[in-house]
Amino acid sequence: MYLERLNIFSDANPYYQYGGKFYNCIYNYKLPNCTEYCLLRIFSATSAVSPYQLFSGRSPTGYPEAKKWFNDTILPKGYELRDGCVAVFDGNSGHVCFVERKLDDTHAIITESQYDENKNLRNYKYWNRRTVELIVGKATLSGVGKLIGFIYPDIDDKRTERSNKPQVEIIEEFVNVRVKPEGELVSEGCYCPMGIYDVLSTKEVNGFVWYQLDKNCWVREGSWLIYHNDDSEVTRLKKEISQLREDMNEVYEIVKRWL
Repeated sequence: MYLERLNIFSDANPYYQYGGKFYNCIYNYKLPNCTEYCLLRIFSATSAVSPYQLFSGRSPTGYPEAKKWFNDTILPKGYELRDGCVAVFDGNSGHVCFVERKLDDTHAIITESQYDENKNLRNYKYWNRRTVELIVGKATLSGVGKLIGFIYPDIDDKRTERSNKPQVEIIEEFVNVRVKPEGELVSEGCYCPMGIYDVLSTKEVNGFVWYQLDKNCWVREGSWLIYHNDDSEVTRLKKEISQLREDMNEVYEIVKRWL
């Protein structure tokens, strides 16, 4: 399930540093550079398992420098800003960042990891979340070139439209996700995006109701969400109409007997 990364996270996160899911991060560097960070971010949000699945003509552990991502990727790409895409910039070596949340057609919340030659300074402070302007052909991030375009990983986004199904509507930004009711956090620093989700099942634990939104994704009841059960306004109206029809049929039968 696609989860926004909107906060700092511990170095135990497997999609964060050397020794985690992606083994090419430089030894002893707490944070990877921008390309390695975006690879980790893609892997955390998709079923991809190696850079070979993302770029043409690459070895299972290889990937191009940032500015070549747009041309070399085998993933869908284009010029439309979307949730969960990678923004690619040109320049000397270029730059890539991950779009966590689209705010409008030209602005988004991004996360990124900056490069620094001094590995002793390579620590948490080089991870960054910020709100930026993203316009293709324009240099909107200081220190890097112009925005080339966007790459679209196969994000498993569970958000849907309002329906008569039991659903949860996330209305706050920082809603933690658990792998099971009262279980461990899926990953520190990641949150369930605001939106509407179908509820697969519910479970009450210690007086709290938990809602399952995906295989390993549970959220707890609270002020951060609205639970819509199947007794929606449309459903209630349909029931009322059905009851009125039954009542009218009974009246009609009574009238027929008197005629």
